[in-house]
Formats: sequence, structure tokens, C-alpha cells
Amino acid sequence: RWFDAMIWKKNTFGELLINDSYEIAVYNMTKNEMTGSLSATEYMALAYSFTLAIHDASGKNCPLVVDSPLGRVSDKNRSNMATELLKVSKQKQIIMLFTPDEYSDEVKAIYDTNAASIRNIELSDDENEVERIGG
Repeated sequence: RWFDAMIWKKNTFGELLINDSYEIAVYNMTKNEMTGSLSATEYMALAYSFTLAIHDASGKNCPLVVDSPLGRVSDKNRSNMATELLKVSKQKQIIMLFTPDEYSDEVKAIYDTNAASIRNIELSDDENEVERIGG
């Protein structure tokens, strides 16, 4: 359910299967495997979906920390993924560490009025020390 919600292609993917060795296979609507031809964004959506499914199956509502959650995501996929991660954050604690480029005006509009808290962390020029944490 998360995978389909995070990506913009609504008539491409048919089924996600996990075998006994925990290998994931992605099939299109005509039942052809397409795991090896997914885009970076689709792999990221798949990774989030798998992680969230494991959290659900375990019965544990552990927090999730994601560094650069939208780093390889662009266009409509970016707003879809940001919106779905926001929905997930209503049920579990998610700490997302965005780069300035990732936190685009579009993403900012989604999170600024809906996220529990947003902090801007400024690093030193050599990125070894935190110089300031702002609200």
C-alpha cells in the first residue's frame, strides 16, 4: 500500500512478492518481473514500503530515522513520498534529516503546517560541529 501511494505510476505495477529467502520481486500489470529496471525513486519507495511492512508485522512501533529521505526523488514523486511519510508520522515517530535541496518549497509546504517539529541544524564549514539549531 505504501509503494503504490509513494509513486506516480498508477497503472504500471501489479504485485510485490517476497520469497522464503526474503528476496523481493516487483511485477508489472502483465505479470512480467521488472525488479531490475526500477528507477532510484522506485527503489526508495520499495525500501520504505518494506521497512514499514516489517514494523507492522513485528507489532513494534519503533521510531524510524531517515537520512536524506527524498534525496533521489524528484517531480511528483517527491510530493507523493513526502505526503505518505507525513501520514506514517501520525502513527510512528519519524526523524527525517533533509538536505537544503531536498527541503524544497514544495516539501516545505507539506511539512511546515503539518509536522510536529522542524529544526534547522547549521554545521560548521568543515561539517564537524553543529553551530546552531534553530526552530
